[in-house]
Amino acid sequence: MQSIPEAILDWTKLSSVQHKKMPELTNSQEKDIFPLSSQPLVKFIETRELSCQPQSDNTDTRTWILTQSFYHYFNELSTLETKLICNANAGIISDSYTVKFDRGFKQIASTIIIDEGFHSFCSLDAVRQVETKTGIKPIKLRKKNHAEAIFSTCRKMIEHQYWNDFTLVAASILEAILAKDLDLCLRARNRVENGNTNEFFYALQENHLNDEARHSCFALLTLESFWSNISEDERSNLLPAIHKFVELYSNFASFGDAEFNNQIIRGLGFDDKVAKEAMVFHAEYKRHDAKQLHTSMLNLLNQTKVFTAGAVV
Repeated sequence: MQSIPEAILDWTKLSSVQHKKMPELTNSQEKDIFPLSSQPLVKFIETRELSCQPQSDNTDTRTWILTQSFYHYFNELSTLETKLICNANAGIISDSYTVKFDRGFKQIASTIIIDEGFHSFCSLDAVRQVETKTGIKPIKLRKKNHAEAIFSTCRKMIEHQYWNDFTLVAASILEAILAKDLDLCLRARNRVENGNTNEFFYALQENHLNDEARHSCFALLTLESFWSNISEDERSNLLPAIHKFVELYSNFASFGDAEFNNQIIRGLGFDDKVAKEAMVFHAEYKRHDAKQLHTSMLNLLNQTKVFTAGAVV
């Protein structure tokens, strides 16, 4: 079993929950609450000069879409971190996997559960602040988020005895890729279309990335340690599901959350034809970001030797 690097162990000096103040929304009317580059539906509607059905709260279309996207993004983040990542780290502590981790791993897994609980709290409070300031009510969102849905689909591909282990693998991939995603999001603040984005959004992302960079290191170390200590039979069983996970998550990055985007399109009074056109536009607009995400996932799986450690790919 590999040892834990000192930088990861030194949680008390690094964690946001102990050292960062929660961001506060000071102005909400003058700025976009969510980056335009992260929600192509606004550009799709504006470039086609489509006439939208007015919203019940008398909000303009652009503001309504971006505010709903903000709610959706942070609700999804909260669910991802509590239902998948926290549960996976709890499994490390309770020896729920084929590979049993040492006390150092269990200590760090404990700190990640605390961090992720704080991130969930901040995400939900951000939604509360925006709703209070704007008066815009969130549309009804589904209970299972996109990562859960992808995870459930892929887990069905493997033998039941390895389901718990796949939880750890999937959560490790998601935790590692989340840091990349946050970094890309922060880099995109300099894009022209994001020039009017409220700094509140980026303050939330910066606080989050402060922890996720460390979490990503731990996730990669955990995945590599796990993969090097399981049998060839288990590797062969898990690999097809891992490939499918990468494929579906990359598709999500390209097409976005189709269910949520359809809710937005329907809420604006558009029909099936416009909804399909919006999906195509979204995929083309996000093609470069999706390719970067796909490459990052492949790189981290190579880095942890999942795709190179003697199992048939």
